[in-house]
Amino acid sequence: MTNFDSDYTGRLRRYLESDPDNLFQEAYIENYPEANFAFIAIQVLDRRTWQQISDSLDGIPVPTLGKFYYRWVRQFAPQIRAYLDNSNLDNDPLNNGSF
Repeated sequence: MTNFDSDYTGRLRRYLESDPDNLFQEAYIENYPEANFAFIAIQVLDRRTWQQISDSLDGIPVPTLGKFYYRWVRQFAPQIRAYLDNSNLDNDPLNNGSF
């Protein structure tokens, strides 16, 4: 992984974890608030398989997870892109110096 990839992934992870507008936590699979976009996206960033994610979420079917994730990726893409385009390691408001 290059430094660019690592920096990009780190910024994306911080954005998903901090969820400043609470958008990613509020998007979840019906009746499964723990299966929210932030959690699933972070698992994908960590390169977990869909089966591993399913197993960690009480066996929610893999097709359900995939459909949910890709639908919300498209929905959140503009916000995520804008955040990543407007942030860098020096002025990232979510960077708490933990690098």
